[in-house]
Amino acid sequence: MPVVVLLLLAGLESIPSDVYEASAIDGASKTQTFFYVTLPLLKPSITMTMILRAVDSFRIFELPKILAGRVTPFLATYAYDEYSYNNLNASAAASTILLLIIIIFMVLYFRFVDRGEGVKGAK
Repeated sequence: MPVVVLLLLAGLESIPSDVYEASAIDGASKTQTFFYVTLPLLKPSITMTMILRAVDSFRIFELPKILAGRVTPFLATYAYDEYSYNNLNASAAASTILLLIIIIFMVLYFRFVDRGEGVKGAK
């Protein structure tokens, strides 16, 4: 949570105040300013925050280890258990599968949510 707040706060601080002055001069309401100015300019920060939180959510380790022990192996706990049993091949394979799952979710996020939209008109 602190990383999310810091990333979004940094994104908000990077938005120039001239943009808000221009929207006020154009007669935009606070709601219109939020949806048409703040959110589009905050989109890169939101994207990075979502990626970091998604990677972090795949790294769950202590909660299943404490609650279920070795009865219900998650991918991260399985990789750890195999490493502790000195089975490095299975541990590396589980870690590689975890990495591939994270990459697949990132690609799906970029394809369907982010869509690679940059600044309008910039080439």
